[in-house]
Amino acid sequence: MAQIDHQAAIDAGRWYDCFVNGDLDGVRARLASDVLRIGPRTRDANFRQRGCEDYIAYMRDLLDTMPRLNESVTHAITPSPDGRTVFLHITERDSFEPHSHDKVIDVTCILMCELNDDAKVQVIDIYWKEPAIDYEWSGTAAD
Repeated sequence: MAQIDHQAAIDAGRWYDCFVNGDLDGVRARLASDVLRIGPRTRDANFRQRGCEDYIAYMRDLLDTMPRLNESVTHAITPSPDGRTVFLHITERDSFEPHSHDKVIDVTCILMCELNDDAKVQVIDIYWKEPAIDYEWSGTAAD
């Protein structure tokens, strides 16, 4: 597999910043059409979701359900030496309850993003540090 330019890899990793800022077209431009998301959703640590448009719909619901998500922070976007993997260190501001502005918790995550030959995110593998406070709700209205 060919290497991916360092700057192109960083740009691909900016999909998360686009997401929390409500720029779903920016997310779409950085994800492969058959992107695979692996990671926590409603207490299922190995939840899998495939397809850019399904993932975009999920993100749209999250933006509606967690109004302070835009306060999330990307601490670092770091590509591997060959540019094929990009690591995002983020702190996500989640709501304790749907639509809550007051009850929030910060969750630290590492997103490991594998890129395809077009420098688009093919796989997103999410690792999160278990919050110090247990909260039951952590999903979309559909969950």
